[in-house]
Amino acid sequence: MPRRGACTHEKVVLRWALSAPFVQRVLDGDEAPLQIATTDRRFHFLNLHRYGRPGQLLCHIWADAEWEEHVELSDRAVVAEVVAALRAIFPPRPPPPRPA
Repeated sequence: MPRRGACTHEKVVLRWALSAPFVQRVLDGDEAPLQIATTDRRFHFLNLHRYGRPGQLLCHIWADAEWEEHVELSDRAVVAEVVAALRAIFPPRPPPPRPA
């Protein structure tokens, strides 16, 4: 039996419109990754879009990452952490320059 307060393997599913830049730039296309690598030990990303779940990405929260604080966070705060990790992997592109 795990010790009291031990972490478990959790999951977060993120969904975007198919027209969203993240879907078009990262999740879609023949060269889009099935799994997305990150140096953040808490997370592992699986591109569900490539597996027939349009516009969806699965984030595993690994128990062995020892991120025990997540159990005290709201769902919204956990999603914010996941999105911050994705932004570290895929920084937003700057807007195109305005024509002179």
